[in-house]
Amino acid sequence: MNHILNKGQKQFKNDKHLELEDLYAVPPDMEAEHLSNQFWKYYREHHSLLRALWKIARKYYFAAAVWEMLYIIARVALPMALRRLLIVIQTAQEGESIVKDALASVIVMAVAGFMVALCQGRSVFLSTQAGIAVRAVLTSVIYEHALQLTPRGRMGLTTGTITNMVATDSQKLYDVLLEGQNLWSCPVLIIVVAVLLWMYIGPELVLGIVVLILFLPIIKVIVGTMLTIRKERSKLTDRRIQIITVMAVRDQEMSLLSKELRMWGLVLTTAVSSPILAFGVAITFFVLSANNNILQPSDAFSALLFFSILRFPVNLAARLVGKAAQALDSIRRIDRFLQRDTRKEISNLMNEQDNHEQADDILLRVQNGHFILQPEGAAITTTAPTSLDKQQKKQGHGFERPFMEAMPPFQLQNIDLQVRKGQLVVVVGRIGSGKSTLLKALLGELPSDDSVRIRGTLSYASQEPFIMNASFRENICFGNEYDKVRYEEVIDATDLRPDIARLGASGDLSQIGERGVTLSGGQKQRVALARAIYANATLALLDDCFSALDPSTARRVFDSLFRAKHGILRRGGSILVTHALHFLTQADLILILEQGSPIFLGTFEELRELETKSESVETSMVEQIQDASQDMVAHLHHHGVTERDGVIMTIEEREYGKAGYAIWVEWARNAGGWSFILSQTLFLCLDRGIYVAGDWWIALWSQGWQDGVSVFGMDFPPQTDGDEAQVQYVCIYLCIITLSVLATLLRSLWAMSAGAQCAKQMFRVMTQRVLRAPMFFFQTTPMGRIVNRFTYDVEVMDVELSVAMTGLMMSSSWLLSSIVVMAVVLPWILIPLAPVTLIYIYTQSYYRMSGPDLQRLDAISRSPIQASLAEGLEGAHIIRAYRKELRFAASFRHLVNRNSAAMMNFLAGQRWLGFRIEIMGASVTTACSLIIILANDMLNINAGMVGLLLQWSIVFTSALNFFFLRLTDSEARLTSIERIYNTSQLDSEAAWETDASVTVLDTLWPQHGELEFDNVCMRYRTDLPLALNSVSFKLKAKSRCGIIGRTGSGKTSLIASIFRITEVESGRILLDGVDLSKIGLTDVRGRD
Repeated sequence: MNHILNKGQKQFKNDKHLELEDLYAVPPDMEAEHLSNQFWKYYREHHSLLRALWKIARKYYFAAAVWEMLYIIARVALPMALRRLLIVIQTAQEGESIVKDALASVIVMAVAGFMVALCQGRSVFLSTQAGIAVRAVLTSVIYEHALQLTPRGRMGLTTGTITNMVATDSQKLYDVLLEGQNLWSCPVLIIVVAVLLWMYIGPELVLGIVVLILFLPIIKVIVGTMLTIRKERSKLTDRRIQIITVMAVRDQEMSLLSKELRMWGLVLTTAVSSPILAFGVAITFFVLSANNNILQPSDAFSALLFFSILRFPVNLAARLVGKAAQALDSIRRIDRFLQRDTRKEISNLMNEQDNHEQADDILLRVQNGHFILQPEGAAITTTAPTSLDKQQKKQGHGFERPFMEAMPPFQLQNIDLQVRKGQLVVVVGRIGSGKSTLLKALLGELPSDDSVRIRGTLSYASQEPFIMNASFRENICFGNEYDKVRYEEVIDATDLRPDIARLGASGDLSQIGERGVTLSGGQKQRVALARAIYANATLALLDDCFSALDPSTARRVFDSLFRAKHGILRRGGSILVTHALHFLTQADLILILEQGSPIFLGTFEELRELETKSESVETSMVEQIQDASQDMVAHLHHHGVTERDGVIMTIEEREYGKAGYAIWVEWARNAGGWSFILSQTLFLCLDRGIYVAGDWWIALWSQGWQDGVSVFGMDFPPQTDGDEAQVQYVCIYLCIITLSVLATLLRSLWAMSAGAQCAKQMFRVMTQRVLRAPMFFFQTTPMGRIVNRFTYDVEVMDVELSVAMTGLMMSSSWLLSSIVVMAVVLPWILIPLAPVTLIYIYTQSYYRMSGPDLQRLDAISRSPIQASLAEGLEGAHIIRAYRKELRFAASFRHLVNRNSAAMMNFLAGQRWLGFRIEIMGASVTTACSLIIILANDMLNINAGMVGLLLQWSIVFTSALNFFFLRLTDSEARLTSIERIYNTSQLDSEAAWETDASVTVLDTLWPQHGELEFDNVCMRYRTDLPLALNSVSFKLKAKSRCGIIGRTGSGKTSLIASIFRITEVESGRILLDGVDLSKIGLTDVRGRD
């Protein structure tokens, strides 16, 4: 990491910043493509998702296990060396040098501290690599599988379900793998500690281990309750991002969130308190079980350190059991998804026998085709109905709309069709007669009875155009190599050249936005049509692709494509589904469908000559053809889209360097302000003060192993006086630890409640701002980014940040209290502590020039994954039609690799700093030990106070590391607050309510409906040309008006300006004499 951190430092000094391109890429064996290939191999071999994932993760996990074992050895060596050192001190005669006897113990403590830092860092990083690999492969295979789902396979799925698997389920598995070593290392550590306590002190101390283990089911119950609450909250989260009653759902979600955070408070309290409670029970039983059981400093502080060692592993293991259960649920959910029906390899291409039997110009043959669109089962929502669902249903809102709703069986039958080269086949029929279903059947989207044979390739233009968030040219080429000659021919044929001319200097390289938000409906349809033509397929399937074009444009485009012998699509074959019956005169074949069956197949002349029972139907069609509207004015001026440098979508905001002071203040302000800060400071001081008092009492207690002790004028007898003396010591200690538990619970719950308050406030403001954001925000912001705010960032703010900030406050109080204890017991320790502190500050500052940016890069690299996933799900049928699954999957995997690289670099940076901080902490412990053994005669500190000093010097090491982890974690989580805060600063639309001081509206307004445009100019954004340029007209009351114009001429813009979806730049719009710009939006858009 030195190279990246050096680069980050240099760029920071030069006011430049780290970007994704500056990071190390993931190793080849962690790239998504390699992992995906391995996964499918293992999955097909074992038919088990769990086994396939294990085979991917095991090489990292086995290596991590080796380092974890070395960590356990080094961890238990520390209290062993401490015990040996205290024995030397407490048995030394006054004036006797202890350097020779104690030096070995000091060296062991120093080496153990170094090994703990090294081994733990390696174990965590290797476990992290395993988690990143599993998350990357799951993200990739879910996307790949989603692209291949059949209509039956998509039944019951929602886009939210698939997004949730990628964003949440894969993350759960990552979290489990990150901490998974505790599943085996915790039992091993418990056994080792129990054996050592038995050997060194006695079997009575093992009772403390039993008590500590008894906390496991307690923690398990708490975590189980928390996970149950989270599961219920997740249902509401899924609902929140899909339905309109956002705040109503959020209120219910916040109630569950408060309960979940209270559970977190209990978990943190248990984690801190369980070791001292177990130690208290063990020591009590030890000293009262036999008169000769004397609590010596060497026994007391080594035992206390042993119990402290078990604190985090035991609590993590208990939490991990719940997380593992949750991860298994995710695995089962993903496994069920991977078992859904997918498209098989299409085998409808003409084989050699077909080629021999059929004429060379036959491109498509359907013989007695029978196709069924019959999804099995009803649509399944991802969540059970909540009370809010029932309330909404009563109000008519209903439940969420599935990705594909259950529909009654639909059959296409008796289809016989041949398409020859150069032919245009037009398919007509009423809505719901099966026209689009026929195209889907030809594309292989429906189960086939082998009745379809195709020669060559297919292209497809769907009824709803699929537009990528890419450049104009990329949307047309769609992954095919750019051929300038053909491209220009296609542009002319689809009449897109005037539109490109208005794209500005970047021309067809301009981005046209997510879902083509900057294009009109007709422009989108022509882009999709151009894509189908540019593909140069032998057979083009066109689904109602002229419906959004104005008549003159539609006629020009149709003639360019299909005029006899010279049309660009006459080089192959074409099937056109349309409701524009005037195009039938140009068709070579006409297919009329009625309720899934063909009722006519022939030429236009044959259609006119029909004298069958269905003649009345066909005659009406012919009459419609003859009465079809004529071409409109061909060259109406229309607006286009102009973008500076071809950029439409805004770049995701990213503050550089450390999390700004303002963001910390924003969190504190929303958490409760000064009242929260002052009260939490008081609770932290109370908590740490009582906790230190407990350890101080242990030092005094153990000091009385030979002589009595005096405290605040009170005399306590030596322990050798028997049970009466021990009971006094025990009662005071039990009172102290009881108060300590209560203080810890109080400050934990208070901090968590502040986190919930902050989450509630910030979500409310952000939601209001987004709901009231002007239209250009949605035109320039990818939907994946907005979804990311309301899913990932909100989840981080709700839970992870609350936990991180609570941990930060706790660790800072630990750190300060350890410094105070060391300084009081041994003031000389301030001499080595000063340079360590300076080195620590420098190292932190050096790292933080790059560290927060590394976390931000991880966060912002998630949004493109979400956006690409949503885009792929929306256009899956188009991607399959063009056989571009591999290209889109490769593009998606590239985004996954970038996010994996960002995460791996960030976590490697954390370990880089964590290792150095732990070495600094170990050096303080070593300095304390050396000062004690070298100046023992002069200092004259008893063994009890030495134990207290060394105990808290080791706490200092843990607190320093814990403080760093919580600080960087909090800063990392604050990036979500930063993005939520930035979203909360969006510009808003005009006021909702009418200002009575400006305009007084009659309660019956509008009564007549007289509309007047007075020199109205309107543009969608400041960097775009005018969409309406000095438009003036007046419509009298009760009159009707039709608006006509070619694609992009401003028809939709007129409506948008009336409803103030986009505000006018100048001029007035009057309705019954009232200027619409002077009244509130609720009055403009609909009055009760």
